[in-house]
This record gives sequence, C-alpha cells and structure tokens, in this order.
Amino acid sequence: MTTIASGNSNINALIAGNAMAAANTAMATSIQRLSTFKRINSSADDPSGIGMSNTLNAKILGLAQANKNINQGIAMTQIVDTSLSSIQTTLASMRTLALSSSTSVSANTLAANQAAFAQYLAQINTITTQATYNGYSLMNGSLSSAPLQVGAEAGNTISLSLPTTTTAALGLGTPLALSSVGSSTTALASGDLILNGYTVGASLAASDNLSSSGNAGSAIAKAAAINLLSSSTKVTASVGTTTVGGTSMTTLPGAATAGTFTLNGKSISVTLSSTSDYSVNRAAVVTAINQNTGLTGVSATDGGDAAHGVVLQASDGRNIVLAFSDANITATNTGLAAAGTSVGSYSLYSTSGSSIVVGTTPGNTLSNSDFAIGTYTANVAQVSSKAPTASALAPTALSSSDLLINGRSIAGALSTDDTATFASTTSVTKASSAIASAAAINKSSANTGVTATANANVLVGSGFTTPTASATHSLYLNGSTISLALTTASSLSTIAADINAYTGSTGVVASSNTSGLTLTATDGRSISMGMDTTAGATAAGLAGLGITAGSNTVGTALGYISSVTLSSSKPFTLASGTAGNTSFEKLGFKNGTYGGTTQNLKLTSADISSSATATTALSIIDGAISQVSALQGYSGAMINRLGYQNTLATSMGTYNSSAYSNLTSADIAAETTALAKAQIIQASATAMLAQANLSDQAVLNLLKYEFMSH
Repeated sequence: MTTIASGNSNINALIAGNAMAAANTAMATSIQRLSTFKRINSSADDPSGIGMSNTLNAKILGLAQANKNINQGIAMTQIVDTSLSSIQTTLASMRTLALSSSTSVSANTLAANQAAFAQYLAQINTITTQATYNGYSLMNGSLSSAPLQVGAEAGNTISLSLPTTTTAALGLGTPLALSSVGSSTTALASGDLILNGYTVGASLAASDNLSSSGNAGSAIAKAAAINLLSSSTKVTASVGTTTVGGTSMTTLPGAATAGTFTLNGKSISVTLSSTSDYSVNRAAVVTAINQNTGLTGVSATDGGDAAHGVVLQASDGRNIVLAFSDANITATNTGLAAAGTSVGSYSLYSTSGSSIVVGTTPGNTLSNSDFAIGTYTANVAQVSSKAPTASALAPTALSSSDLLINGRSIAGALSTDDTATFASTTSVTKASSAIASAAAINKSSANTGVTATANANVLVGSGFTTPTASATHSLYLNGSTISLALTTASSLSTIAADINAYTGSTGVVASSNTSGLTLTATDGRSISMGMDTTAGATAAGLAGLGITAGSNTVGTALGYISSVTLSSSKPFTLASGTAGNTSFEKLGFKNGTYGGTTQNLKLTSADISSSATATTALSIIDGAISQVSALQGYSGAMINRLGYQNTLATSMGTYNSSAYSNLTSADIAAETTALAKAQIIQASATAMLAQANLSDQAVLNLLKYEFMSH
C-alpha cells in the first residue's frame, strides 16, 4: 500500500495506535482471567453464559443449604427414634407389671405394682415432653409435621411426620375426639363452621341416605361436609349414635287405649293400659318400637322411671323423627320425646395430632354445627354444651337433680362460685352462668374423671355499614349504659373503642371482625346486653345477635350465657338426673357418650390395681407397643431416606459445581498464549508507532526549508 505523506493525518501512526490499543485490551483481558482464574468476570465477557453461570451458582448454594436442612431433619428424626426406643423399654416394663398383677391375689403386690405402673406412665409423658429440637417439641402433638427443603428447587421437600406419644394417645382404638352435643337440626351453610382456618361448605341432603327427613341437617350430612376438607384441615369427622331422651310421663289413659304414632316415617301401633304403673306402658312402647327397628333404624329402651320415659337410639347416626297424629297417643302418656326431629352427635378427630381450632364467619351461625368457638387439644375426649339462645327471660341454673356424668350425680351450681358475672338483670344470674356450672361439675371430677371449663363468651355481630347520617344510640352492657354517637366518620374501630372504654366494668372487649363487632368475655361470664333500637344494633355492627328494640335497660336486657366444655382422658357419658330431661336439655346437654367410642382405651385409663383391670391393661399396653413399633418403623425408614437424599444432594452439588467451573473457569494455557501474543503485538505496535511518527518529520523539514528560502 502506498501512503502519501500529509500534514493533516498520519495514517501509519493511527494504524499502529489502534493495534497497540487492541493489544492492550487483549492483554488486560488475559491478565484479568489469569489473575481470577475465571473466564467470565462480567456480563460483557459472555452475555449468554452469565445467566447460565448465575443459575448454576444459585443451585450450588441451594444444594449446600439443602444438605444442612437434611442433616437437621436427620437429627430431629434420631431424637424421635431414640425417644421411641425409651418408650418401648418403658412399655415392656409396664407389661411385666401387668402380667404380675393379672395373676396376683396379694393386696400388697397389687398396690406396689400399681405404684410402679403410675411412675412408668409418668415417665412416658416425661420422655415425650423432653423430646425437643431447637425449642420445638417433637412428640407431644404440638408440631405434627416438619417440612424439609431437601433440594435446590421449589417443591423439593420431604414432610417429616411427627408422632404424638402421650399416654392419652397410646393404646387401643382411634384417637380421642371433640364431640358435638347433637342438638341443631339446621343444615350447615358455607361459613357456619371454620376448622383450622378452612371454611366448611354446606351440608347436603344427598350425603345422607338413611334419615327419613331433615337429611341436610343430620350428623351424617355435617360429617360428610367436614370430611371433604380433611386433607386441608387435618380433621376428620365420624358419626356417632343418635340418642333421644324421653318425656316425663304425667298422664294415663282412662281405659286401655290403642293408637299409633309415627317414627321415621313408619306408623307404629301401640296399646296403652290404664294401670297406674307407668312402666307397663313404657314396656309396651319399647316392644312396639323394637319390633320395627329394621324399618326405622331406631331401637328403644326403658328410661327407668316416669321422669325419663322411653329412650330412643339410632346407632348409625340417622335422624330420629317423631310425630303424633292420634289424640290418644301423646308424649306424656308414652314417655316418648316431643314430636319433632332429633339429630345425632358427630366427633372431630385430629389426624395430625395438632389442636382443632373452631371458628365461624361473621354473619353466619356457628350453633348449626353444635360446636363452640375455641381451640381444642387433640387426643382429649371433649364436648361443649349448647349455649342457650339469647333471652330476656329468667335462665335455667344447674340443680343437683339435673346431670349425671359417668353415672355420678353432679351438685347444683352456686352463685358464690361466680364472682365475674353482673347479675342485676332478669335474664342473667350468677348461678346460671357457665362459670358456676363448670365449678359445680369440677367438684365431682375426682369421681367422674371429667373436668369442666367455662368457654369464652364470644358474640359475633355483623351488618355494619358506614353511617350516612349522625345518630346516637344507647347500648346496655353488663350494668353499663354506653352512648354510641355514630357519625359519617364512624368505623368499627371507633365504635369498639367507645365500648372498650367500659371494659374495666363490663369485662367485655369489642373488636372488629370486618363485618361487625365481636364481643368477648374471656373468663366465660354471662353477658347482659341490649340496644334502644334494632336499627341501632345493626348500625353498631351487632346485627345477628337477636337484639330487640328497647332492650337497653336492666329489666329488658337480653342474657347471653356461655357454654361449658367437658374434658376427660377417655370417653364419658352424660345423662339426665332424677328430674328428667327438661332442665338437662335446657342447660345444653344431651344424653350420650362423648369424646370417642367406648372401645377407645388409652394408657391413661390403664390400671393394674386388680387382676381384672390388669388383664384389660395388658391389651391396652399391647396396643401401645404396636403403635410405638409402627412409629419406630417410620422413623427408621425416614432416617434412611434422608441419608439417601443427603447423598443425592451432595452428588448434585458436585456435578453442578463441575458444570459451573467448566463454564466460568479460564483456560490457563489458552490465556497464557493470548497474553504472550498481546505482549508481542503491544511491543511491535509501540515500535511501529514511533516509526510512523518519525516519517512525519520529513514533511516538517520540507516546510521549514521552503519557509527559510523565502
């Protein structure tokens, strides 16, 4: 190429300069790669490879954390496995004692064995309590599962199921349960019942093909609705027996009288005697019903006296529907319950070992489910009484002739046992409160094995909308008259604040539930409440609570009485006392067995103080040994599985690290060669740049000569 000397540009110098700049850039790149041993030091080095390298690096870090998670899971499972082995050893010792007692006739030996047995029972609970990891209890049911992230991607999880090994959980039969009292015949609407945060849908008539009528409101239909969500709630429902107490017999026919009544759609004939012995007519009714059990699904038993009449049962939980169309046949001369539909009880079981949380949607009716708001411990036999409907009438208080628990008569409730309830109104008395009833029941706990707790009195209101005009309403609450001045700026929080200004005297706390106000007396005291107008109740977010106009005075306020939860370490029975079923049912109780099946025998009920009970205890202990053996099998398999997963995560981390290295690491041989090449080019370009700059001196010299010649 021929280059003409020019004073305006030095093409050769530009070429040499560009070459030197390129060499400098190449040398800088090589130096950086050799210094870091990385091929990709910025996104400019490999725009497409940088994304892949970031993904691989994230996966490597994720797999490293997964290894840590897996090791934690292994540690947790090993703690469980060791604890189970200790429990198994304890159970073997208990079994040896039970075998000794089952053939012993020595009172001293039996007493000594029972004392040691009690210590072993306590030791099992101690082992369960002490099985903890990082502050979490692993075996008492408070933590039912532990999800472990065992891979680098979402969904790479293993759920570690944790056992419940308290003495209340080990033994024979299904876990103990929370039972409904079996009262409401109204079908569940969606939102009436919330279990563990999940809304239970409506109960459907199609779910019950046994009941003759009222199918949607039966225990069968309600249990079916609950079981549709079992995978989410970790709660299953099981239908119990429908039990209907009889009516007090107060009349006799003047002469032998034949007639009919209808039971579950079947007309049943019976002949009543004019004898003064009520038992004769009860026997006639029992016989007539039992002759038709195949058609009605209902069996009858004699209640034992005129006060208790005839008891009906449907073992499959179907509704029991009675009707009297014959003037000669009535509830009072047959001893049968009053005409109408009766529903059965159903029980809730925690499949995870965690507590069952019962709630409702504001504006809906929780009482349709026959449960009360609250948190209920798993593996405890429980039932809550049915809270009475709000009323301005005088309430019913528990008397000494009203209630039997496990066959033991319960003393009457005393007003002196309730120091919280404000009892100046007609509709609220201290003796009728849940607090007083619970205290009366607990006085017999040593004999019945059942304890009672007054449930928090929770009233869930609804209907609130922002006021369009100012208005002042009068709220009467537990002896305090509260002026609620509502304006267009009022909200549920401001109304709650006005009510809570009186909490010190009312014992009631108001809070917003978004649809209205929830009023809570945590100690279970009765609440007396009323408003000047029903419109005022709605405006204040208290609709749905049955408040009537003009109920804002001491004499007119409505009484809201809380329910009572009965708890035991084994299923228990409730029955009416000598007074019969009237007051018993007004108090919110129903005849029946609650908390699970009577075949549900746990270690808590085991006793070896006699040869007979020791034989039963052997069966219970054998059941517990089988349960713990199954749990050991699971824990052992889980330890192995987590070990395999740990190996897999380690291998995956190794292979991903190799791929990351291949993608991002510098090729040392290639980069050394490139560096040497860049250095040679840089030296050559520097020399040529100097030479090019010298060539321009000829032009300058020529210009200088021309200038001087003139």
